[in-house]
Amino acid sequence: MEGVSTLSATQTPDKLAVLVGLVSSRPPPFGGVGVWTLRFLAAAQRHGLDVKLLEVTPPPTMQVGMGRVYHAFVKPMLRMWKRFDDCEVIHICCSAGWGLARGLALVPACLARSQAVVVHVHGSIKRSPSWLLKAAATVARMHSVALVTPSHEDARRHRFLHLIDNFVTEDFTNGAIWPGVGLGDKLRLAFMGWVVREKGIFELLDALAMVKSATLDLYGASMRPSDLDLFRRRTVDLGLTDRVRYLGMVDYRQVAEVLCGYDAVVLPTHGESFGLVACEAMCLGVPVVTTRTGFLWDAPAGVVFEIPPANGVALGQALQHIASNREHLAQVGRAGRAHVSRFHFEERVLPLWVDLYRSISGAEQHAAR
Repeated sequence: MEGVSTLSATQTPDKLAVLVGLVSSRPPPFGGVGVWTLRFLAAAQRHGLDVKLLEVTPPPTMQVGMGRVYHAFVKPMLRMWKRFDDCEVIHICCSAGWGLARGLALVPACLARSQAVVVHVHGSIKRSPSWLLKAAATVARMHSVALVTPSHEDARRHRFLHLIDNFVTEDFTNGAIWPGVGLGDKLRLAFMGWVVREKGIFELLDALAMVKSATLDLYGASMRPSDLDLFRRRTVDLGLTDRVRYLGMVDYRQVAEVLCGYDAVVLPTHGESFGLVACEAMCLGVPVVTTRTGFLWDAPAGVVFEIPPANGVALGQALQHIASNREHLAQVGRAGRAHVSRFHFEERVLPLWVDLYRSISGAEQHAAR
């Protein structure tokens, strides 16, 4: 077990006590999952819950074998679990694939303590093998465990509950809103996130070479220095050094202001669990060019400029289009803001989770009696 961290709110008798068990490869506040978790905890407390966080980082070598999963992850985690016997609901937040296997392995101990269980799979469960999805469905059917996915299609196909998880809060915007497309000849683009191959950074360079009027600023850190080094070398090889800047990390309190300073945010990621940056940019009205991943699985057409993953030519063509169609750019920005305002604000999302917690905790207590 690589790392453990705990957070707790002051317990209040009339509040429903919930433990969020986070199965993550990187502890908060790093990565989209970590940022989402801290945001979720703060919002849940505002909505009348007593929320605690137990975050465990599994060893990176623990990839196969259920016996390995149990001895290296589940058994040590259950020892810590005893400190949270007062929690009525256990919300296990995990990724698809082996993350789901680890999450399911924790369910029996929760049920033995008469605790209601939510297994929340962020990201597309298409990445999970069929046998694991069948096992999850069996556990849910036999023990009244709530299996949750943010994808409506995945929920329908695999009999999970559909519940939106990605959201923004009013305090994130801090009054900021996109001022509109700049009046200059340049198309000012921003990328924000992990600067790694899977985020499409190399396709982004290839696309930028096709659009002479575009400039690009990158914000974020690289957990893989070799990718950042290669990115810098390719920037030189493509003759883009005067149009590409790597600006490193940005303070979260300044994200809204920073994003509003660009004509568009470009996120050509190969896959996302949440897509936090896209959601944040859209809530500000900033046009977004991205792939259909994360919270955008079920989004209607026209709320972003959609591109296929790992396709630099298609991305370059999309950038050429928006460079010469500024009104269309603004139109997509307005549509994106309307979509996020309707479905992905805290006031819309959190009450649904509170309702789920209360319904399953009541059912579990009734079953225990």
